[in-house]
Amino acid sequence: MIDPLLYNLRHLRQSLLVIAIEKQTLQPNAPKKVMELVPQIARTEFDDRLMALVWGELQLLLVECEGSEEQITIWGQIRNAADAGLVALLKRQEWGTALQEAFRRDIFPRLASAVLAPRAARMQACIDVTTRLRTLAAHPVGREH
Repeated sequence: MIDPLLYNLRHLRQSLLVIAIEKQTLQPNAPKKVMELVPQIARTEFDDRLMALVWGELQLLLVECEGSEEQITIWGQIRNAADAGLVALLKRQEWGTALQEAFRRDIFPRLASAVLAPRAARMQACIDVTTRLRTLAAHPVGREH
């Protein structure tokens, strides 16, 4: 059975993608729907698999959220909400203070800069962040992650 949080996140991302592809009008409350998931992301118990799946959905949301020029602000707000979800995952207590410092220094700024970047740059930023996280995992601070 799929976790309800993952299901909701995936369903929302897929709905937004259809809106973007079909150039439909985006509802003004769409960013709020993404932001409503952030507290759940911060407090839900994750195993490694679920955390990776949620991380992937949020990255896809950050990259894919792009629509018409008339609605550029709302799409930017959705990307901001995806960034907030990614940051919430990395601010969880299980990462420890040493990793938190590395995340603040190396990861959070890259994610934040991706929000306003063109799609190709957002994709590259996500690749860069994932590469840096893998580097941190290969050189754990305190314990393996």
